[in-house]
Amino acid sequence: MYSQTQHFDQIIEHAASLRHWSQHYDKLTPGAFHGYLQDVQLQGVRLFRETMSSGVAQHTHTPAHCINLLLPVNLPGPSDIAPNRSILANGLNFLPYDGDFFFITPPDTDYIVVSLECQALEQLLVAEDVELFYQRPRGYGMKVSAERLEVAQAAMSGLLKQLETADEFSEQPLQDFTLATLLDVLEPQWPGRIIGLGGSHQHIVKYCHERVLESSAGESLSMLDLCRELKIPRRTLHYSFEKIVGSSPLAYLRAIRLNAAQRSLAESEAPSVADTAYRWGFTHHSYFSQEYRRLFGHSPSAQRR
Repeated sequence: MYSQTQHFDQIIEHAASLRHWSQHYDKLTPGAFHGYLQDVQLQGVRLFRETMSSGVAQHTHTPAHCINLLLPVNLPGPSDIAPNRSILANGLNFLPYDGDFFFITPPDTDYIVVSLECQALEQLLVAEDVELFYQRPRGYGMKVSAERLEVAQAAMSGLLKQLETADEFSEQPLQDFTLATLLDVLEPQWPGRIIGLGGSHQHIVKYCHERVLESSAGESLSMLDLCRELKIPRRTLHYSFEKIVGSSPLAYLRAIRLNAAQRSLAESEAPSVADTAYRWGFTHHSYFSQEYRRLFGHSPSAQRR
């Protein structure tokens, strides 16, 4: 069994610390970053809990041969669905199977992910209970009653809190407790409403996000360029960003370019600050330094050091 608990003040370190889980994070809100990660890996069952003080855009690729479930503990925003429509705030989320998943979380997000290896699941449960996991589509959230959700949140949070300070524990009871908690949520006597995650507005944001990262050095990519590529009017572009991100396209994409610059400066053989600024579309060095410091709380040169 493997277990770790870590605290972070750098979002790059936070994203890189989750072993065997491909992902990168982009910090969206200004100010200091505080991240917490607890990761517990049992035989065939993995649990990890993440809290992040900042709004974050997450690109992740879920592992193969696993059922991956996300249970929100605290997901600020509207009561039904977070502004991004990619995470159900009041239910259990079935992440895509061995696929890319893009979602945006608001500041002060707290969630628990349970990753179940299919082979282990079939060994630990009878066929009828295994089917409760398999029959739900991936990339969907299942809305459940507030009472049932609170019980699951308390159970999983309590388990991880105990494991944080425990010196020794047996894997079998932990596996059984985790699966029993999830089965209580999935039991068919209370038919949960299935809601698709994502949508056309999220697709627009994701396209723009990736388009900026793939742009060539010094490329001047305007909002109208993106509208032409997507074949959408300007008002649709702005509405999609307001709905998904809660900010303008200009502010969001500037943050994405600053995060890309931070990752470049953090490399062992980092380019100069001036070259990095130019690579990510900042032609005025003083403006780049000002916006970088506003978002991350330190200068580009400090990051390079």
